[in-house]
Amino acid sequence: VIKDPTIFVEQINTCKITRIVLVPSLLQTIVDICNLKNNTLKYLKICNVTGEAFPTALAKRFLRLCPSTKLINIYGSTEFCADATYYEVTRDNFNSTYIPIGKPI
Repeated sequence: VIKDPTIFVEQINTCKITRIVLVPSLLQTIVDICNLKNNTLKYLKICNVTGEAFPTALAKRFLRLCPSTKLINIYGSTEFCADATYYEVTRDNFNSTYIPIGKPI
């Protein structure tokens, strides 16, 4: 459980985190904090998003914040308890309606 998302964002940079896996609602909070503090996630190379529907507006905001970070939407059913598909999100490959769950891993 993340009690203070602002400290979490600071630690992502301080610890030079390069890969993270999180739910879209936490990514939303991280993007909001970065925008408020005029901060970036300068070491982050891969951001895997899983566990909830991934809004396209959030994907666009994240890609503006971290244009060189690979953004991947991962899907797996709760009953399966594992990720089963992935879709790499780029500025050019998704529409404004939804982000696909992708191809089998």
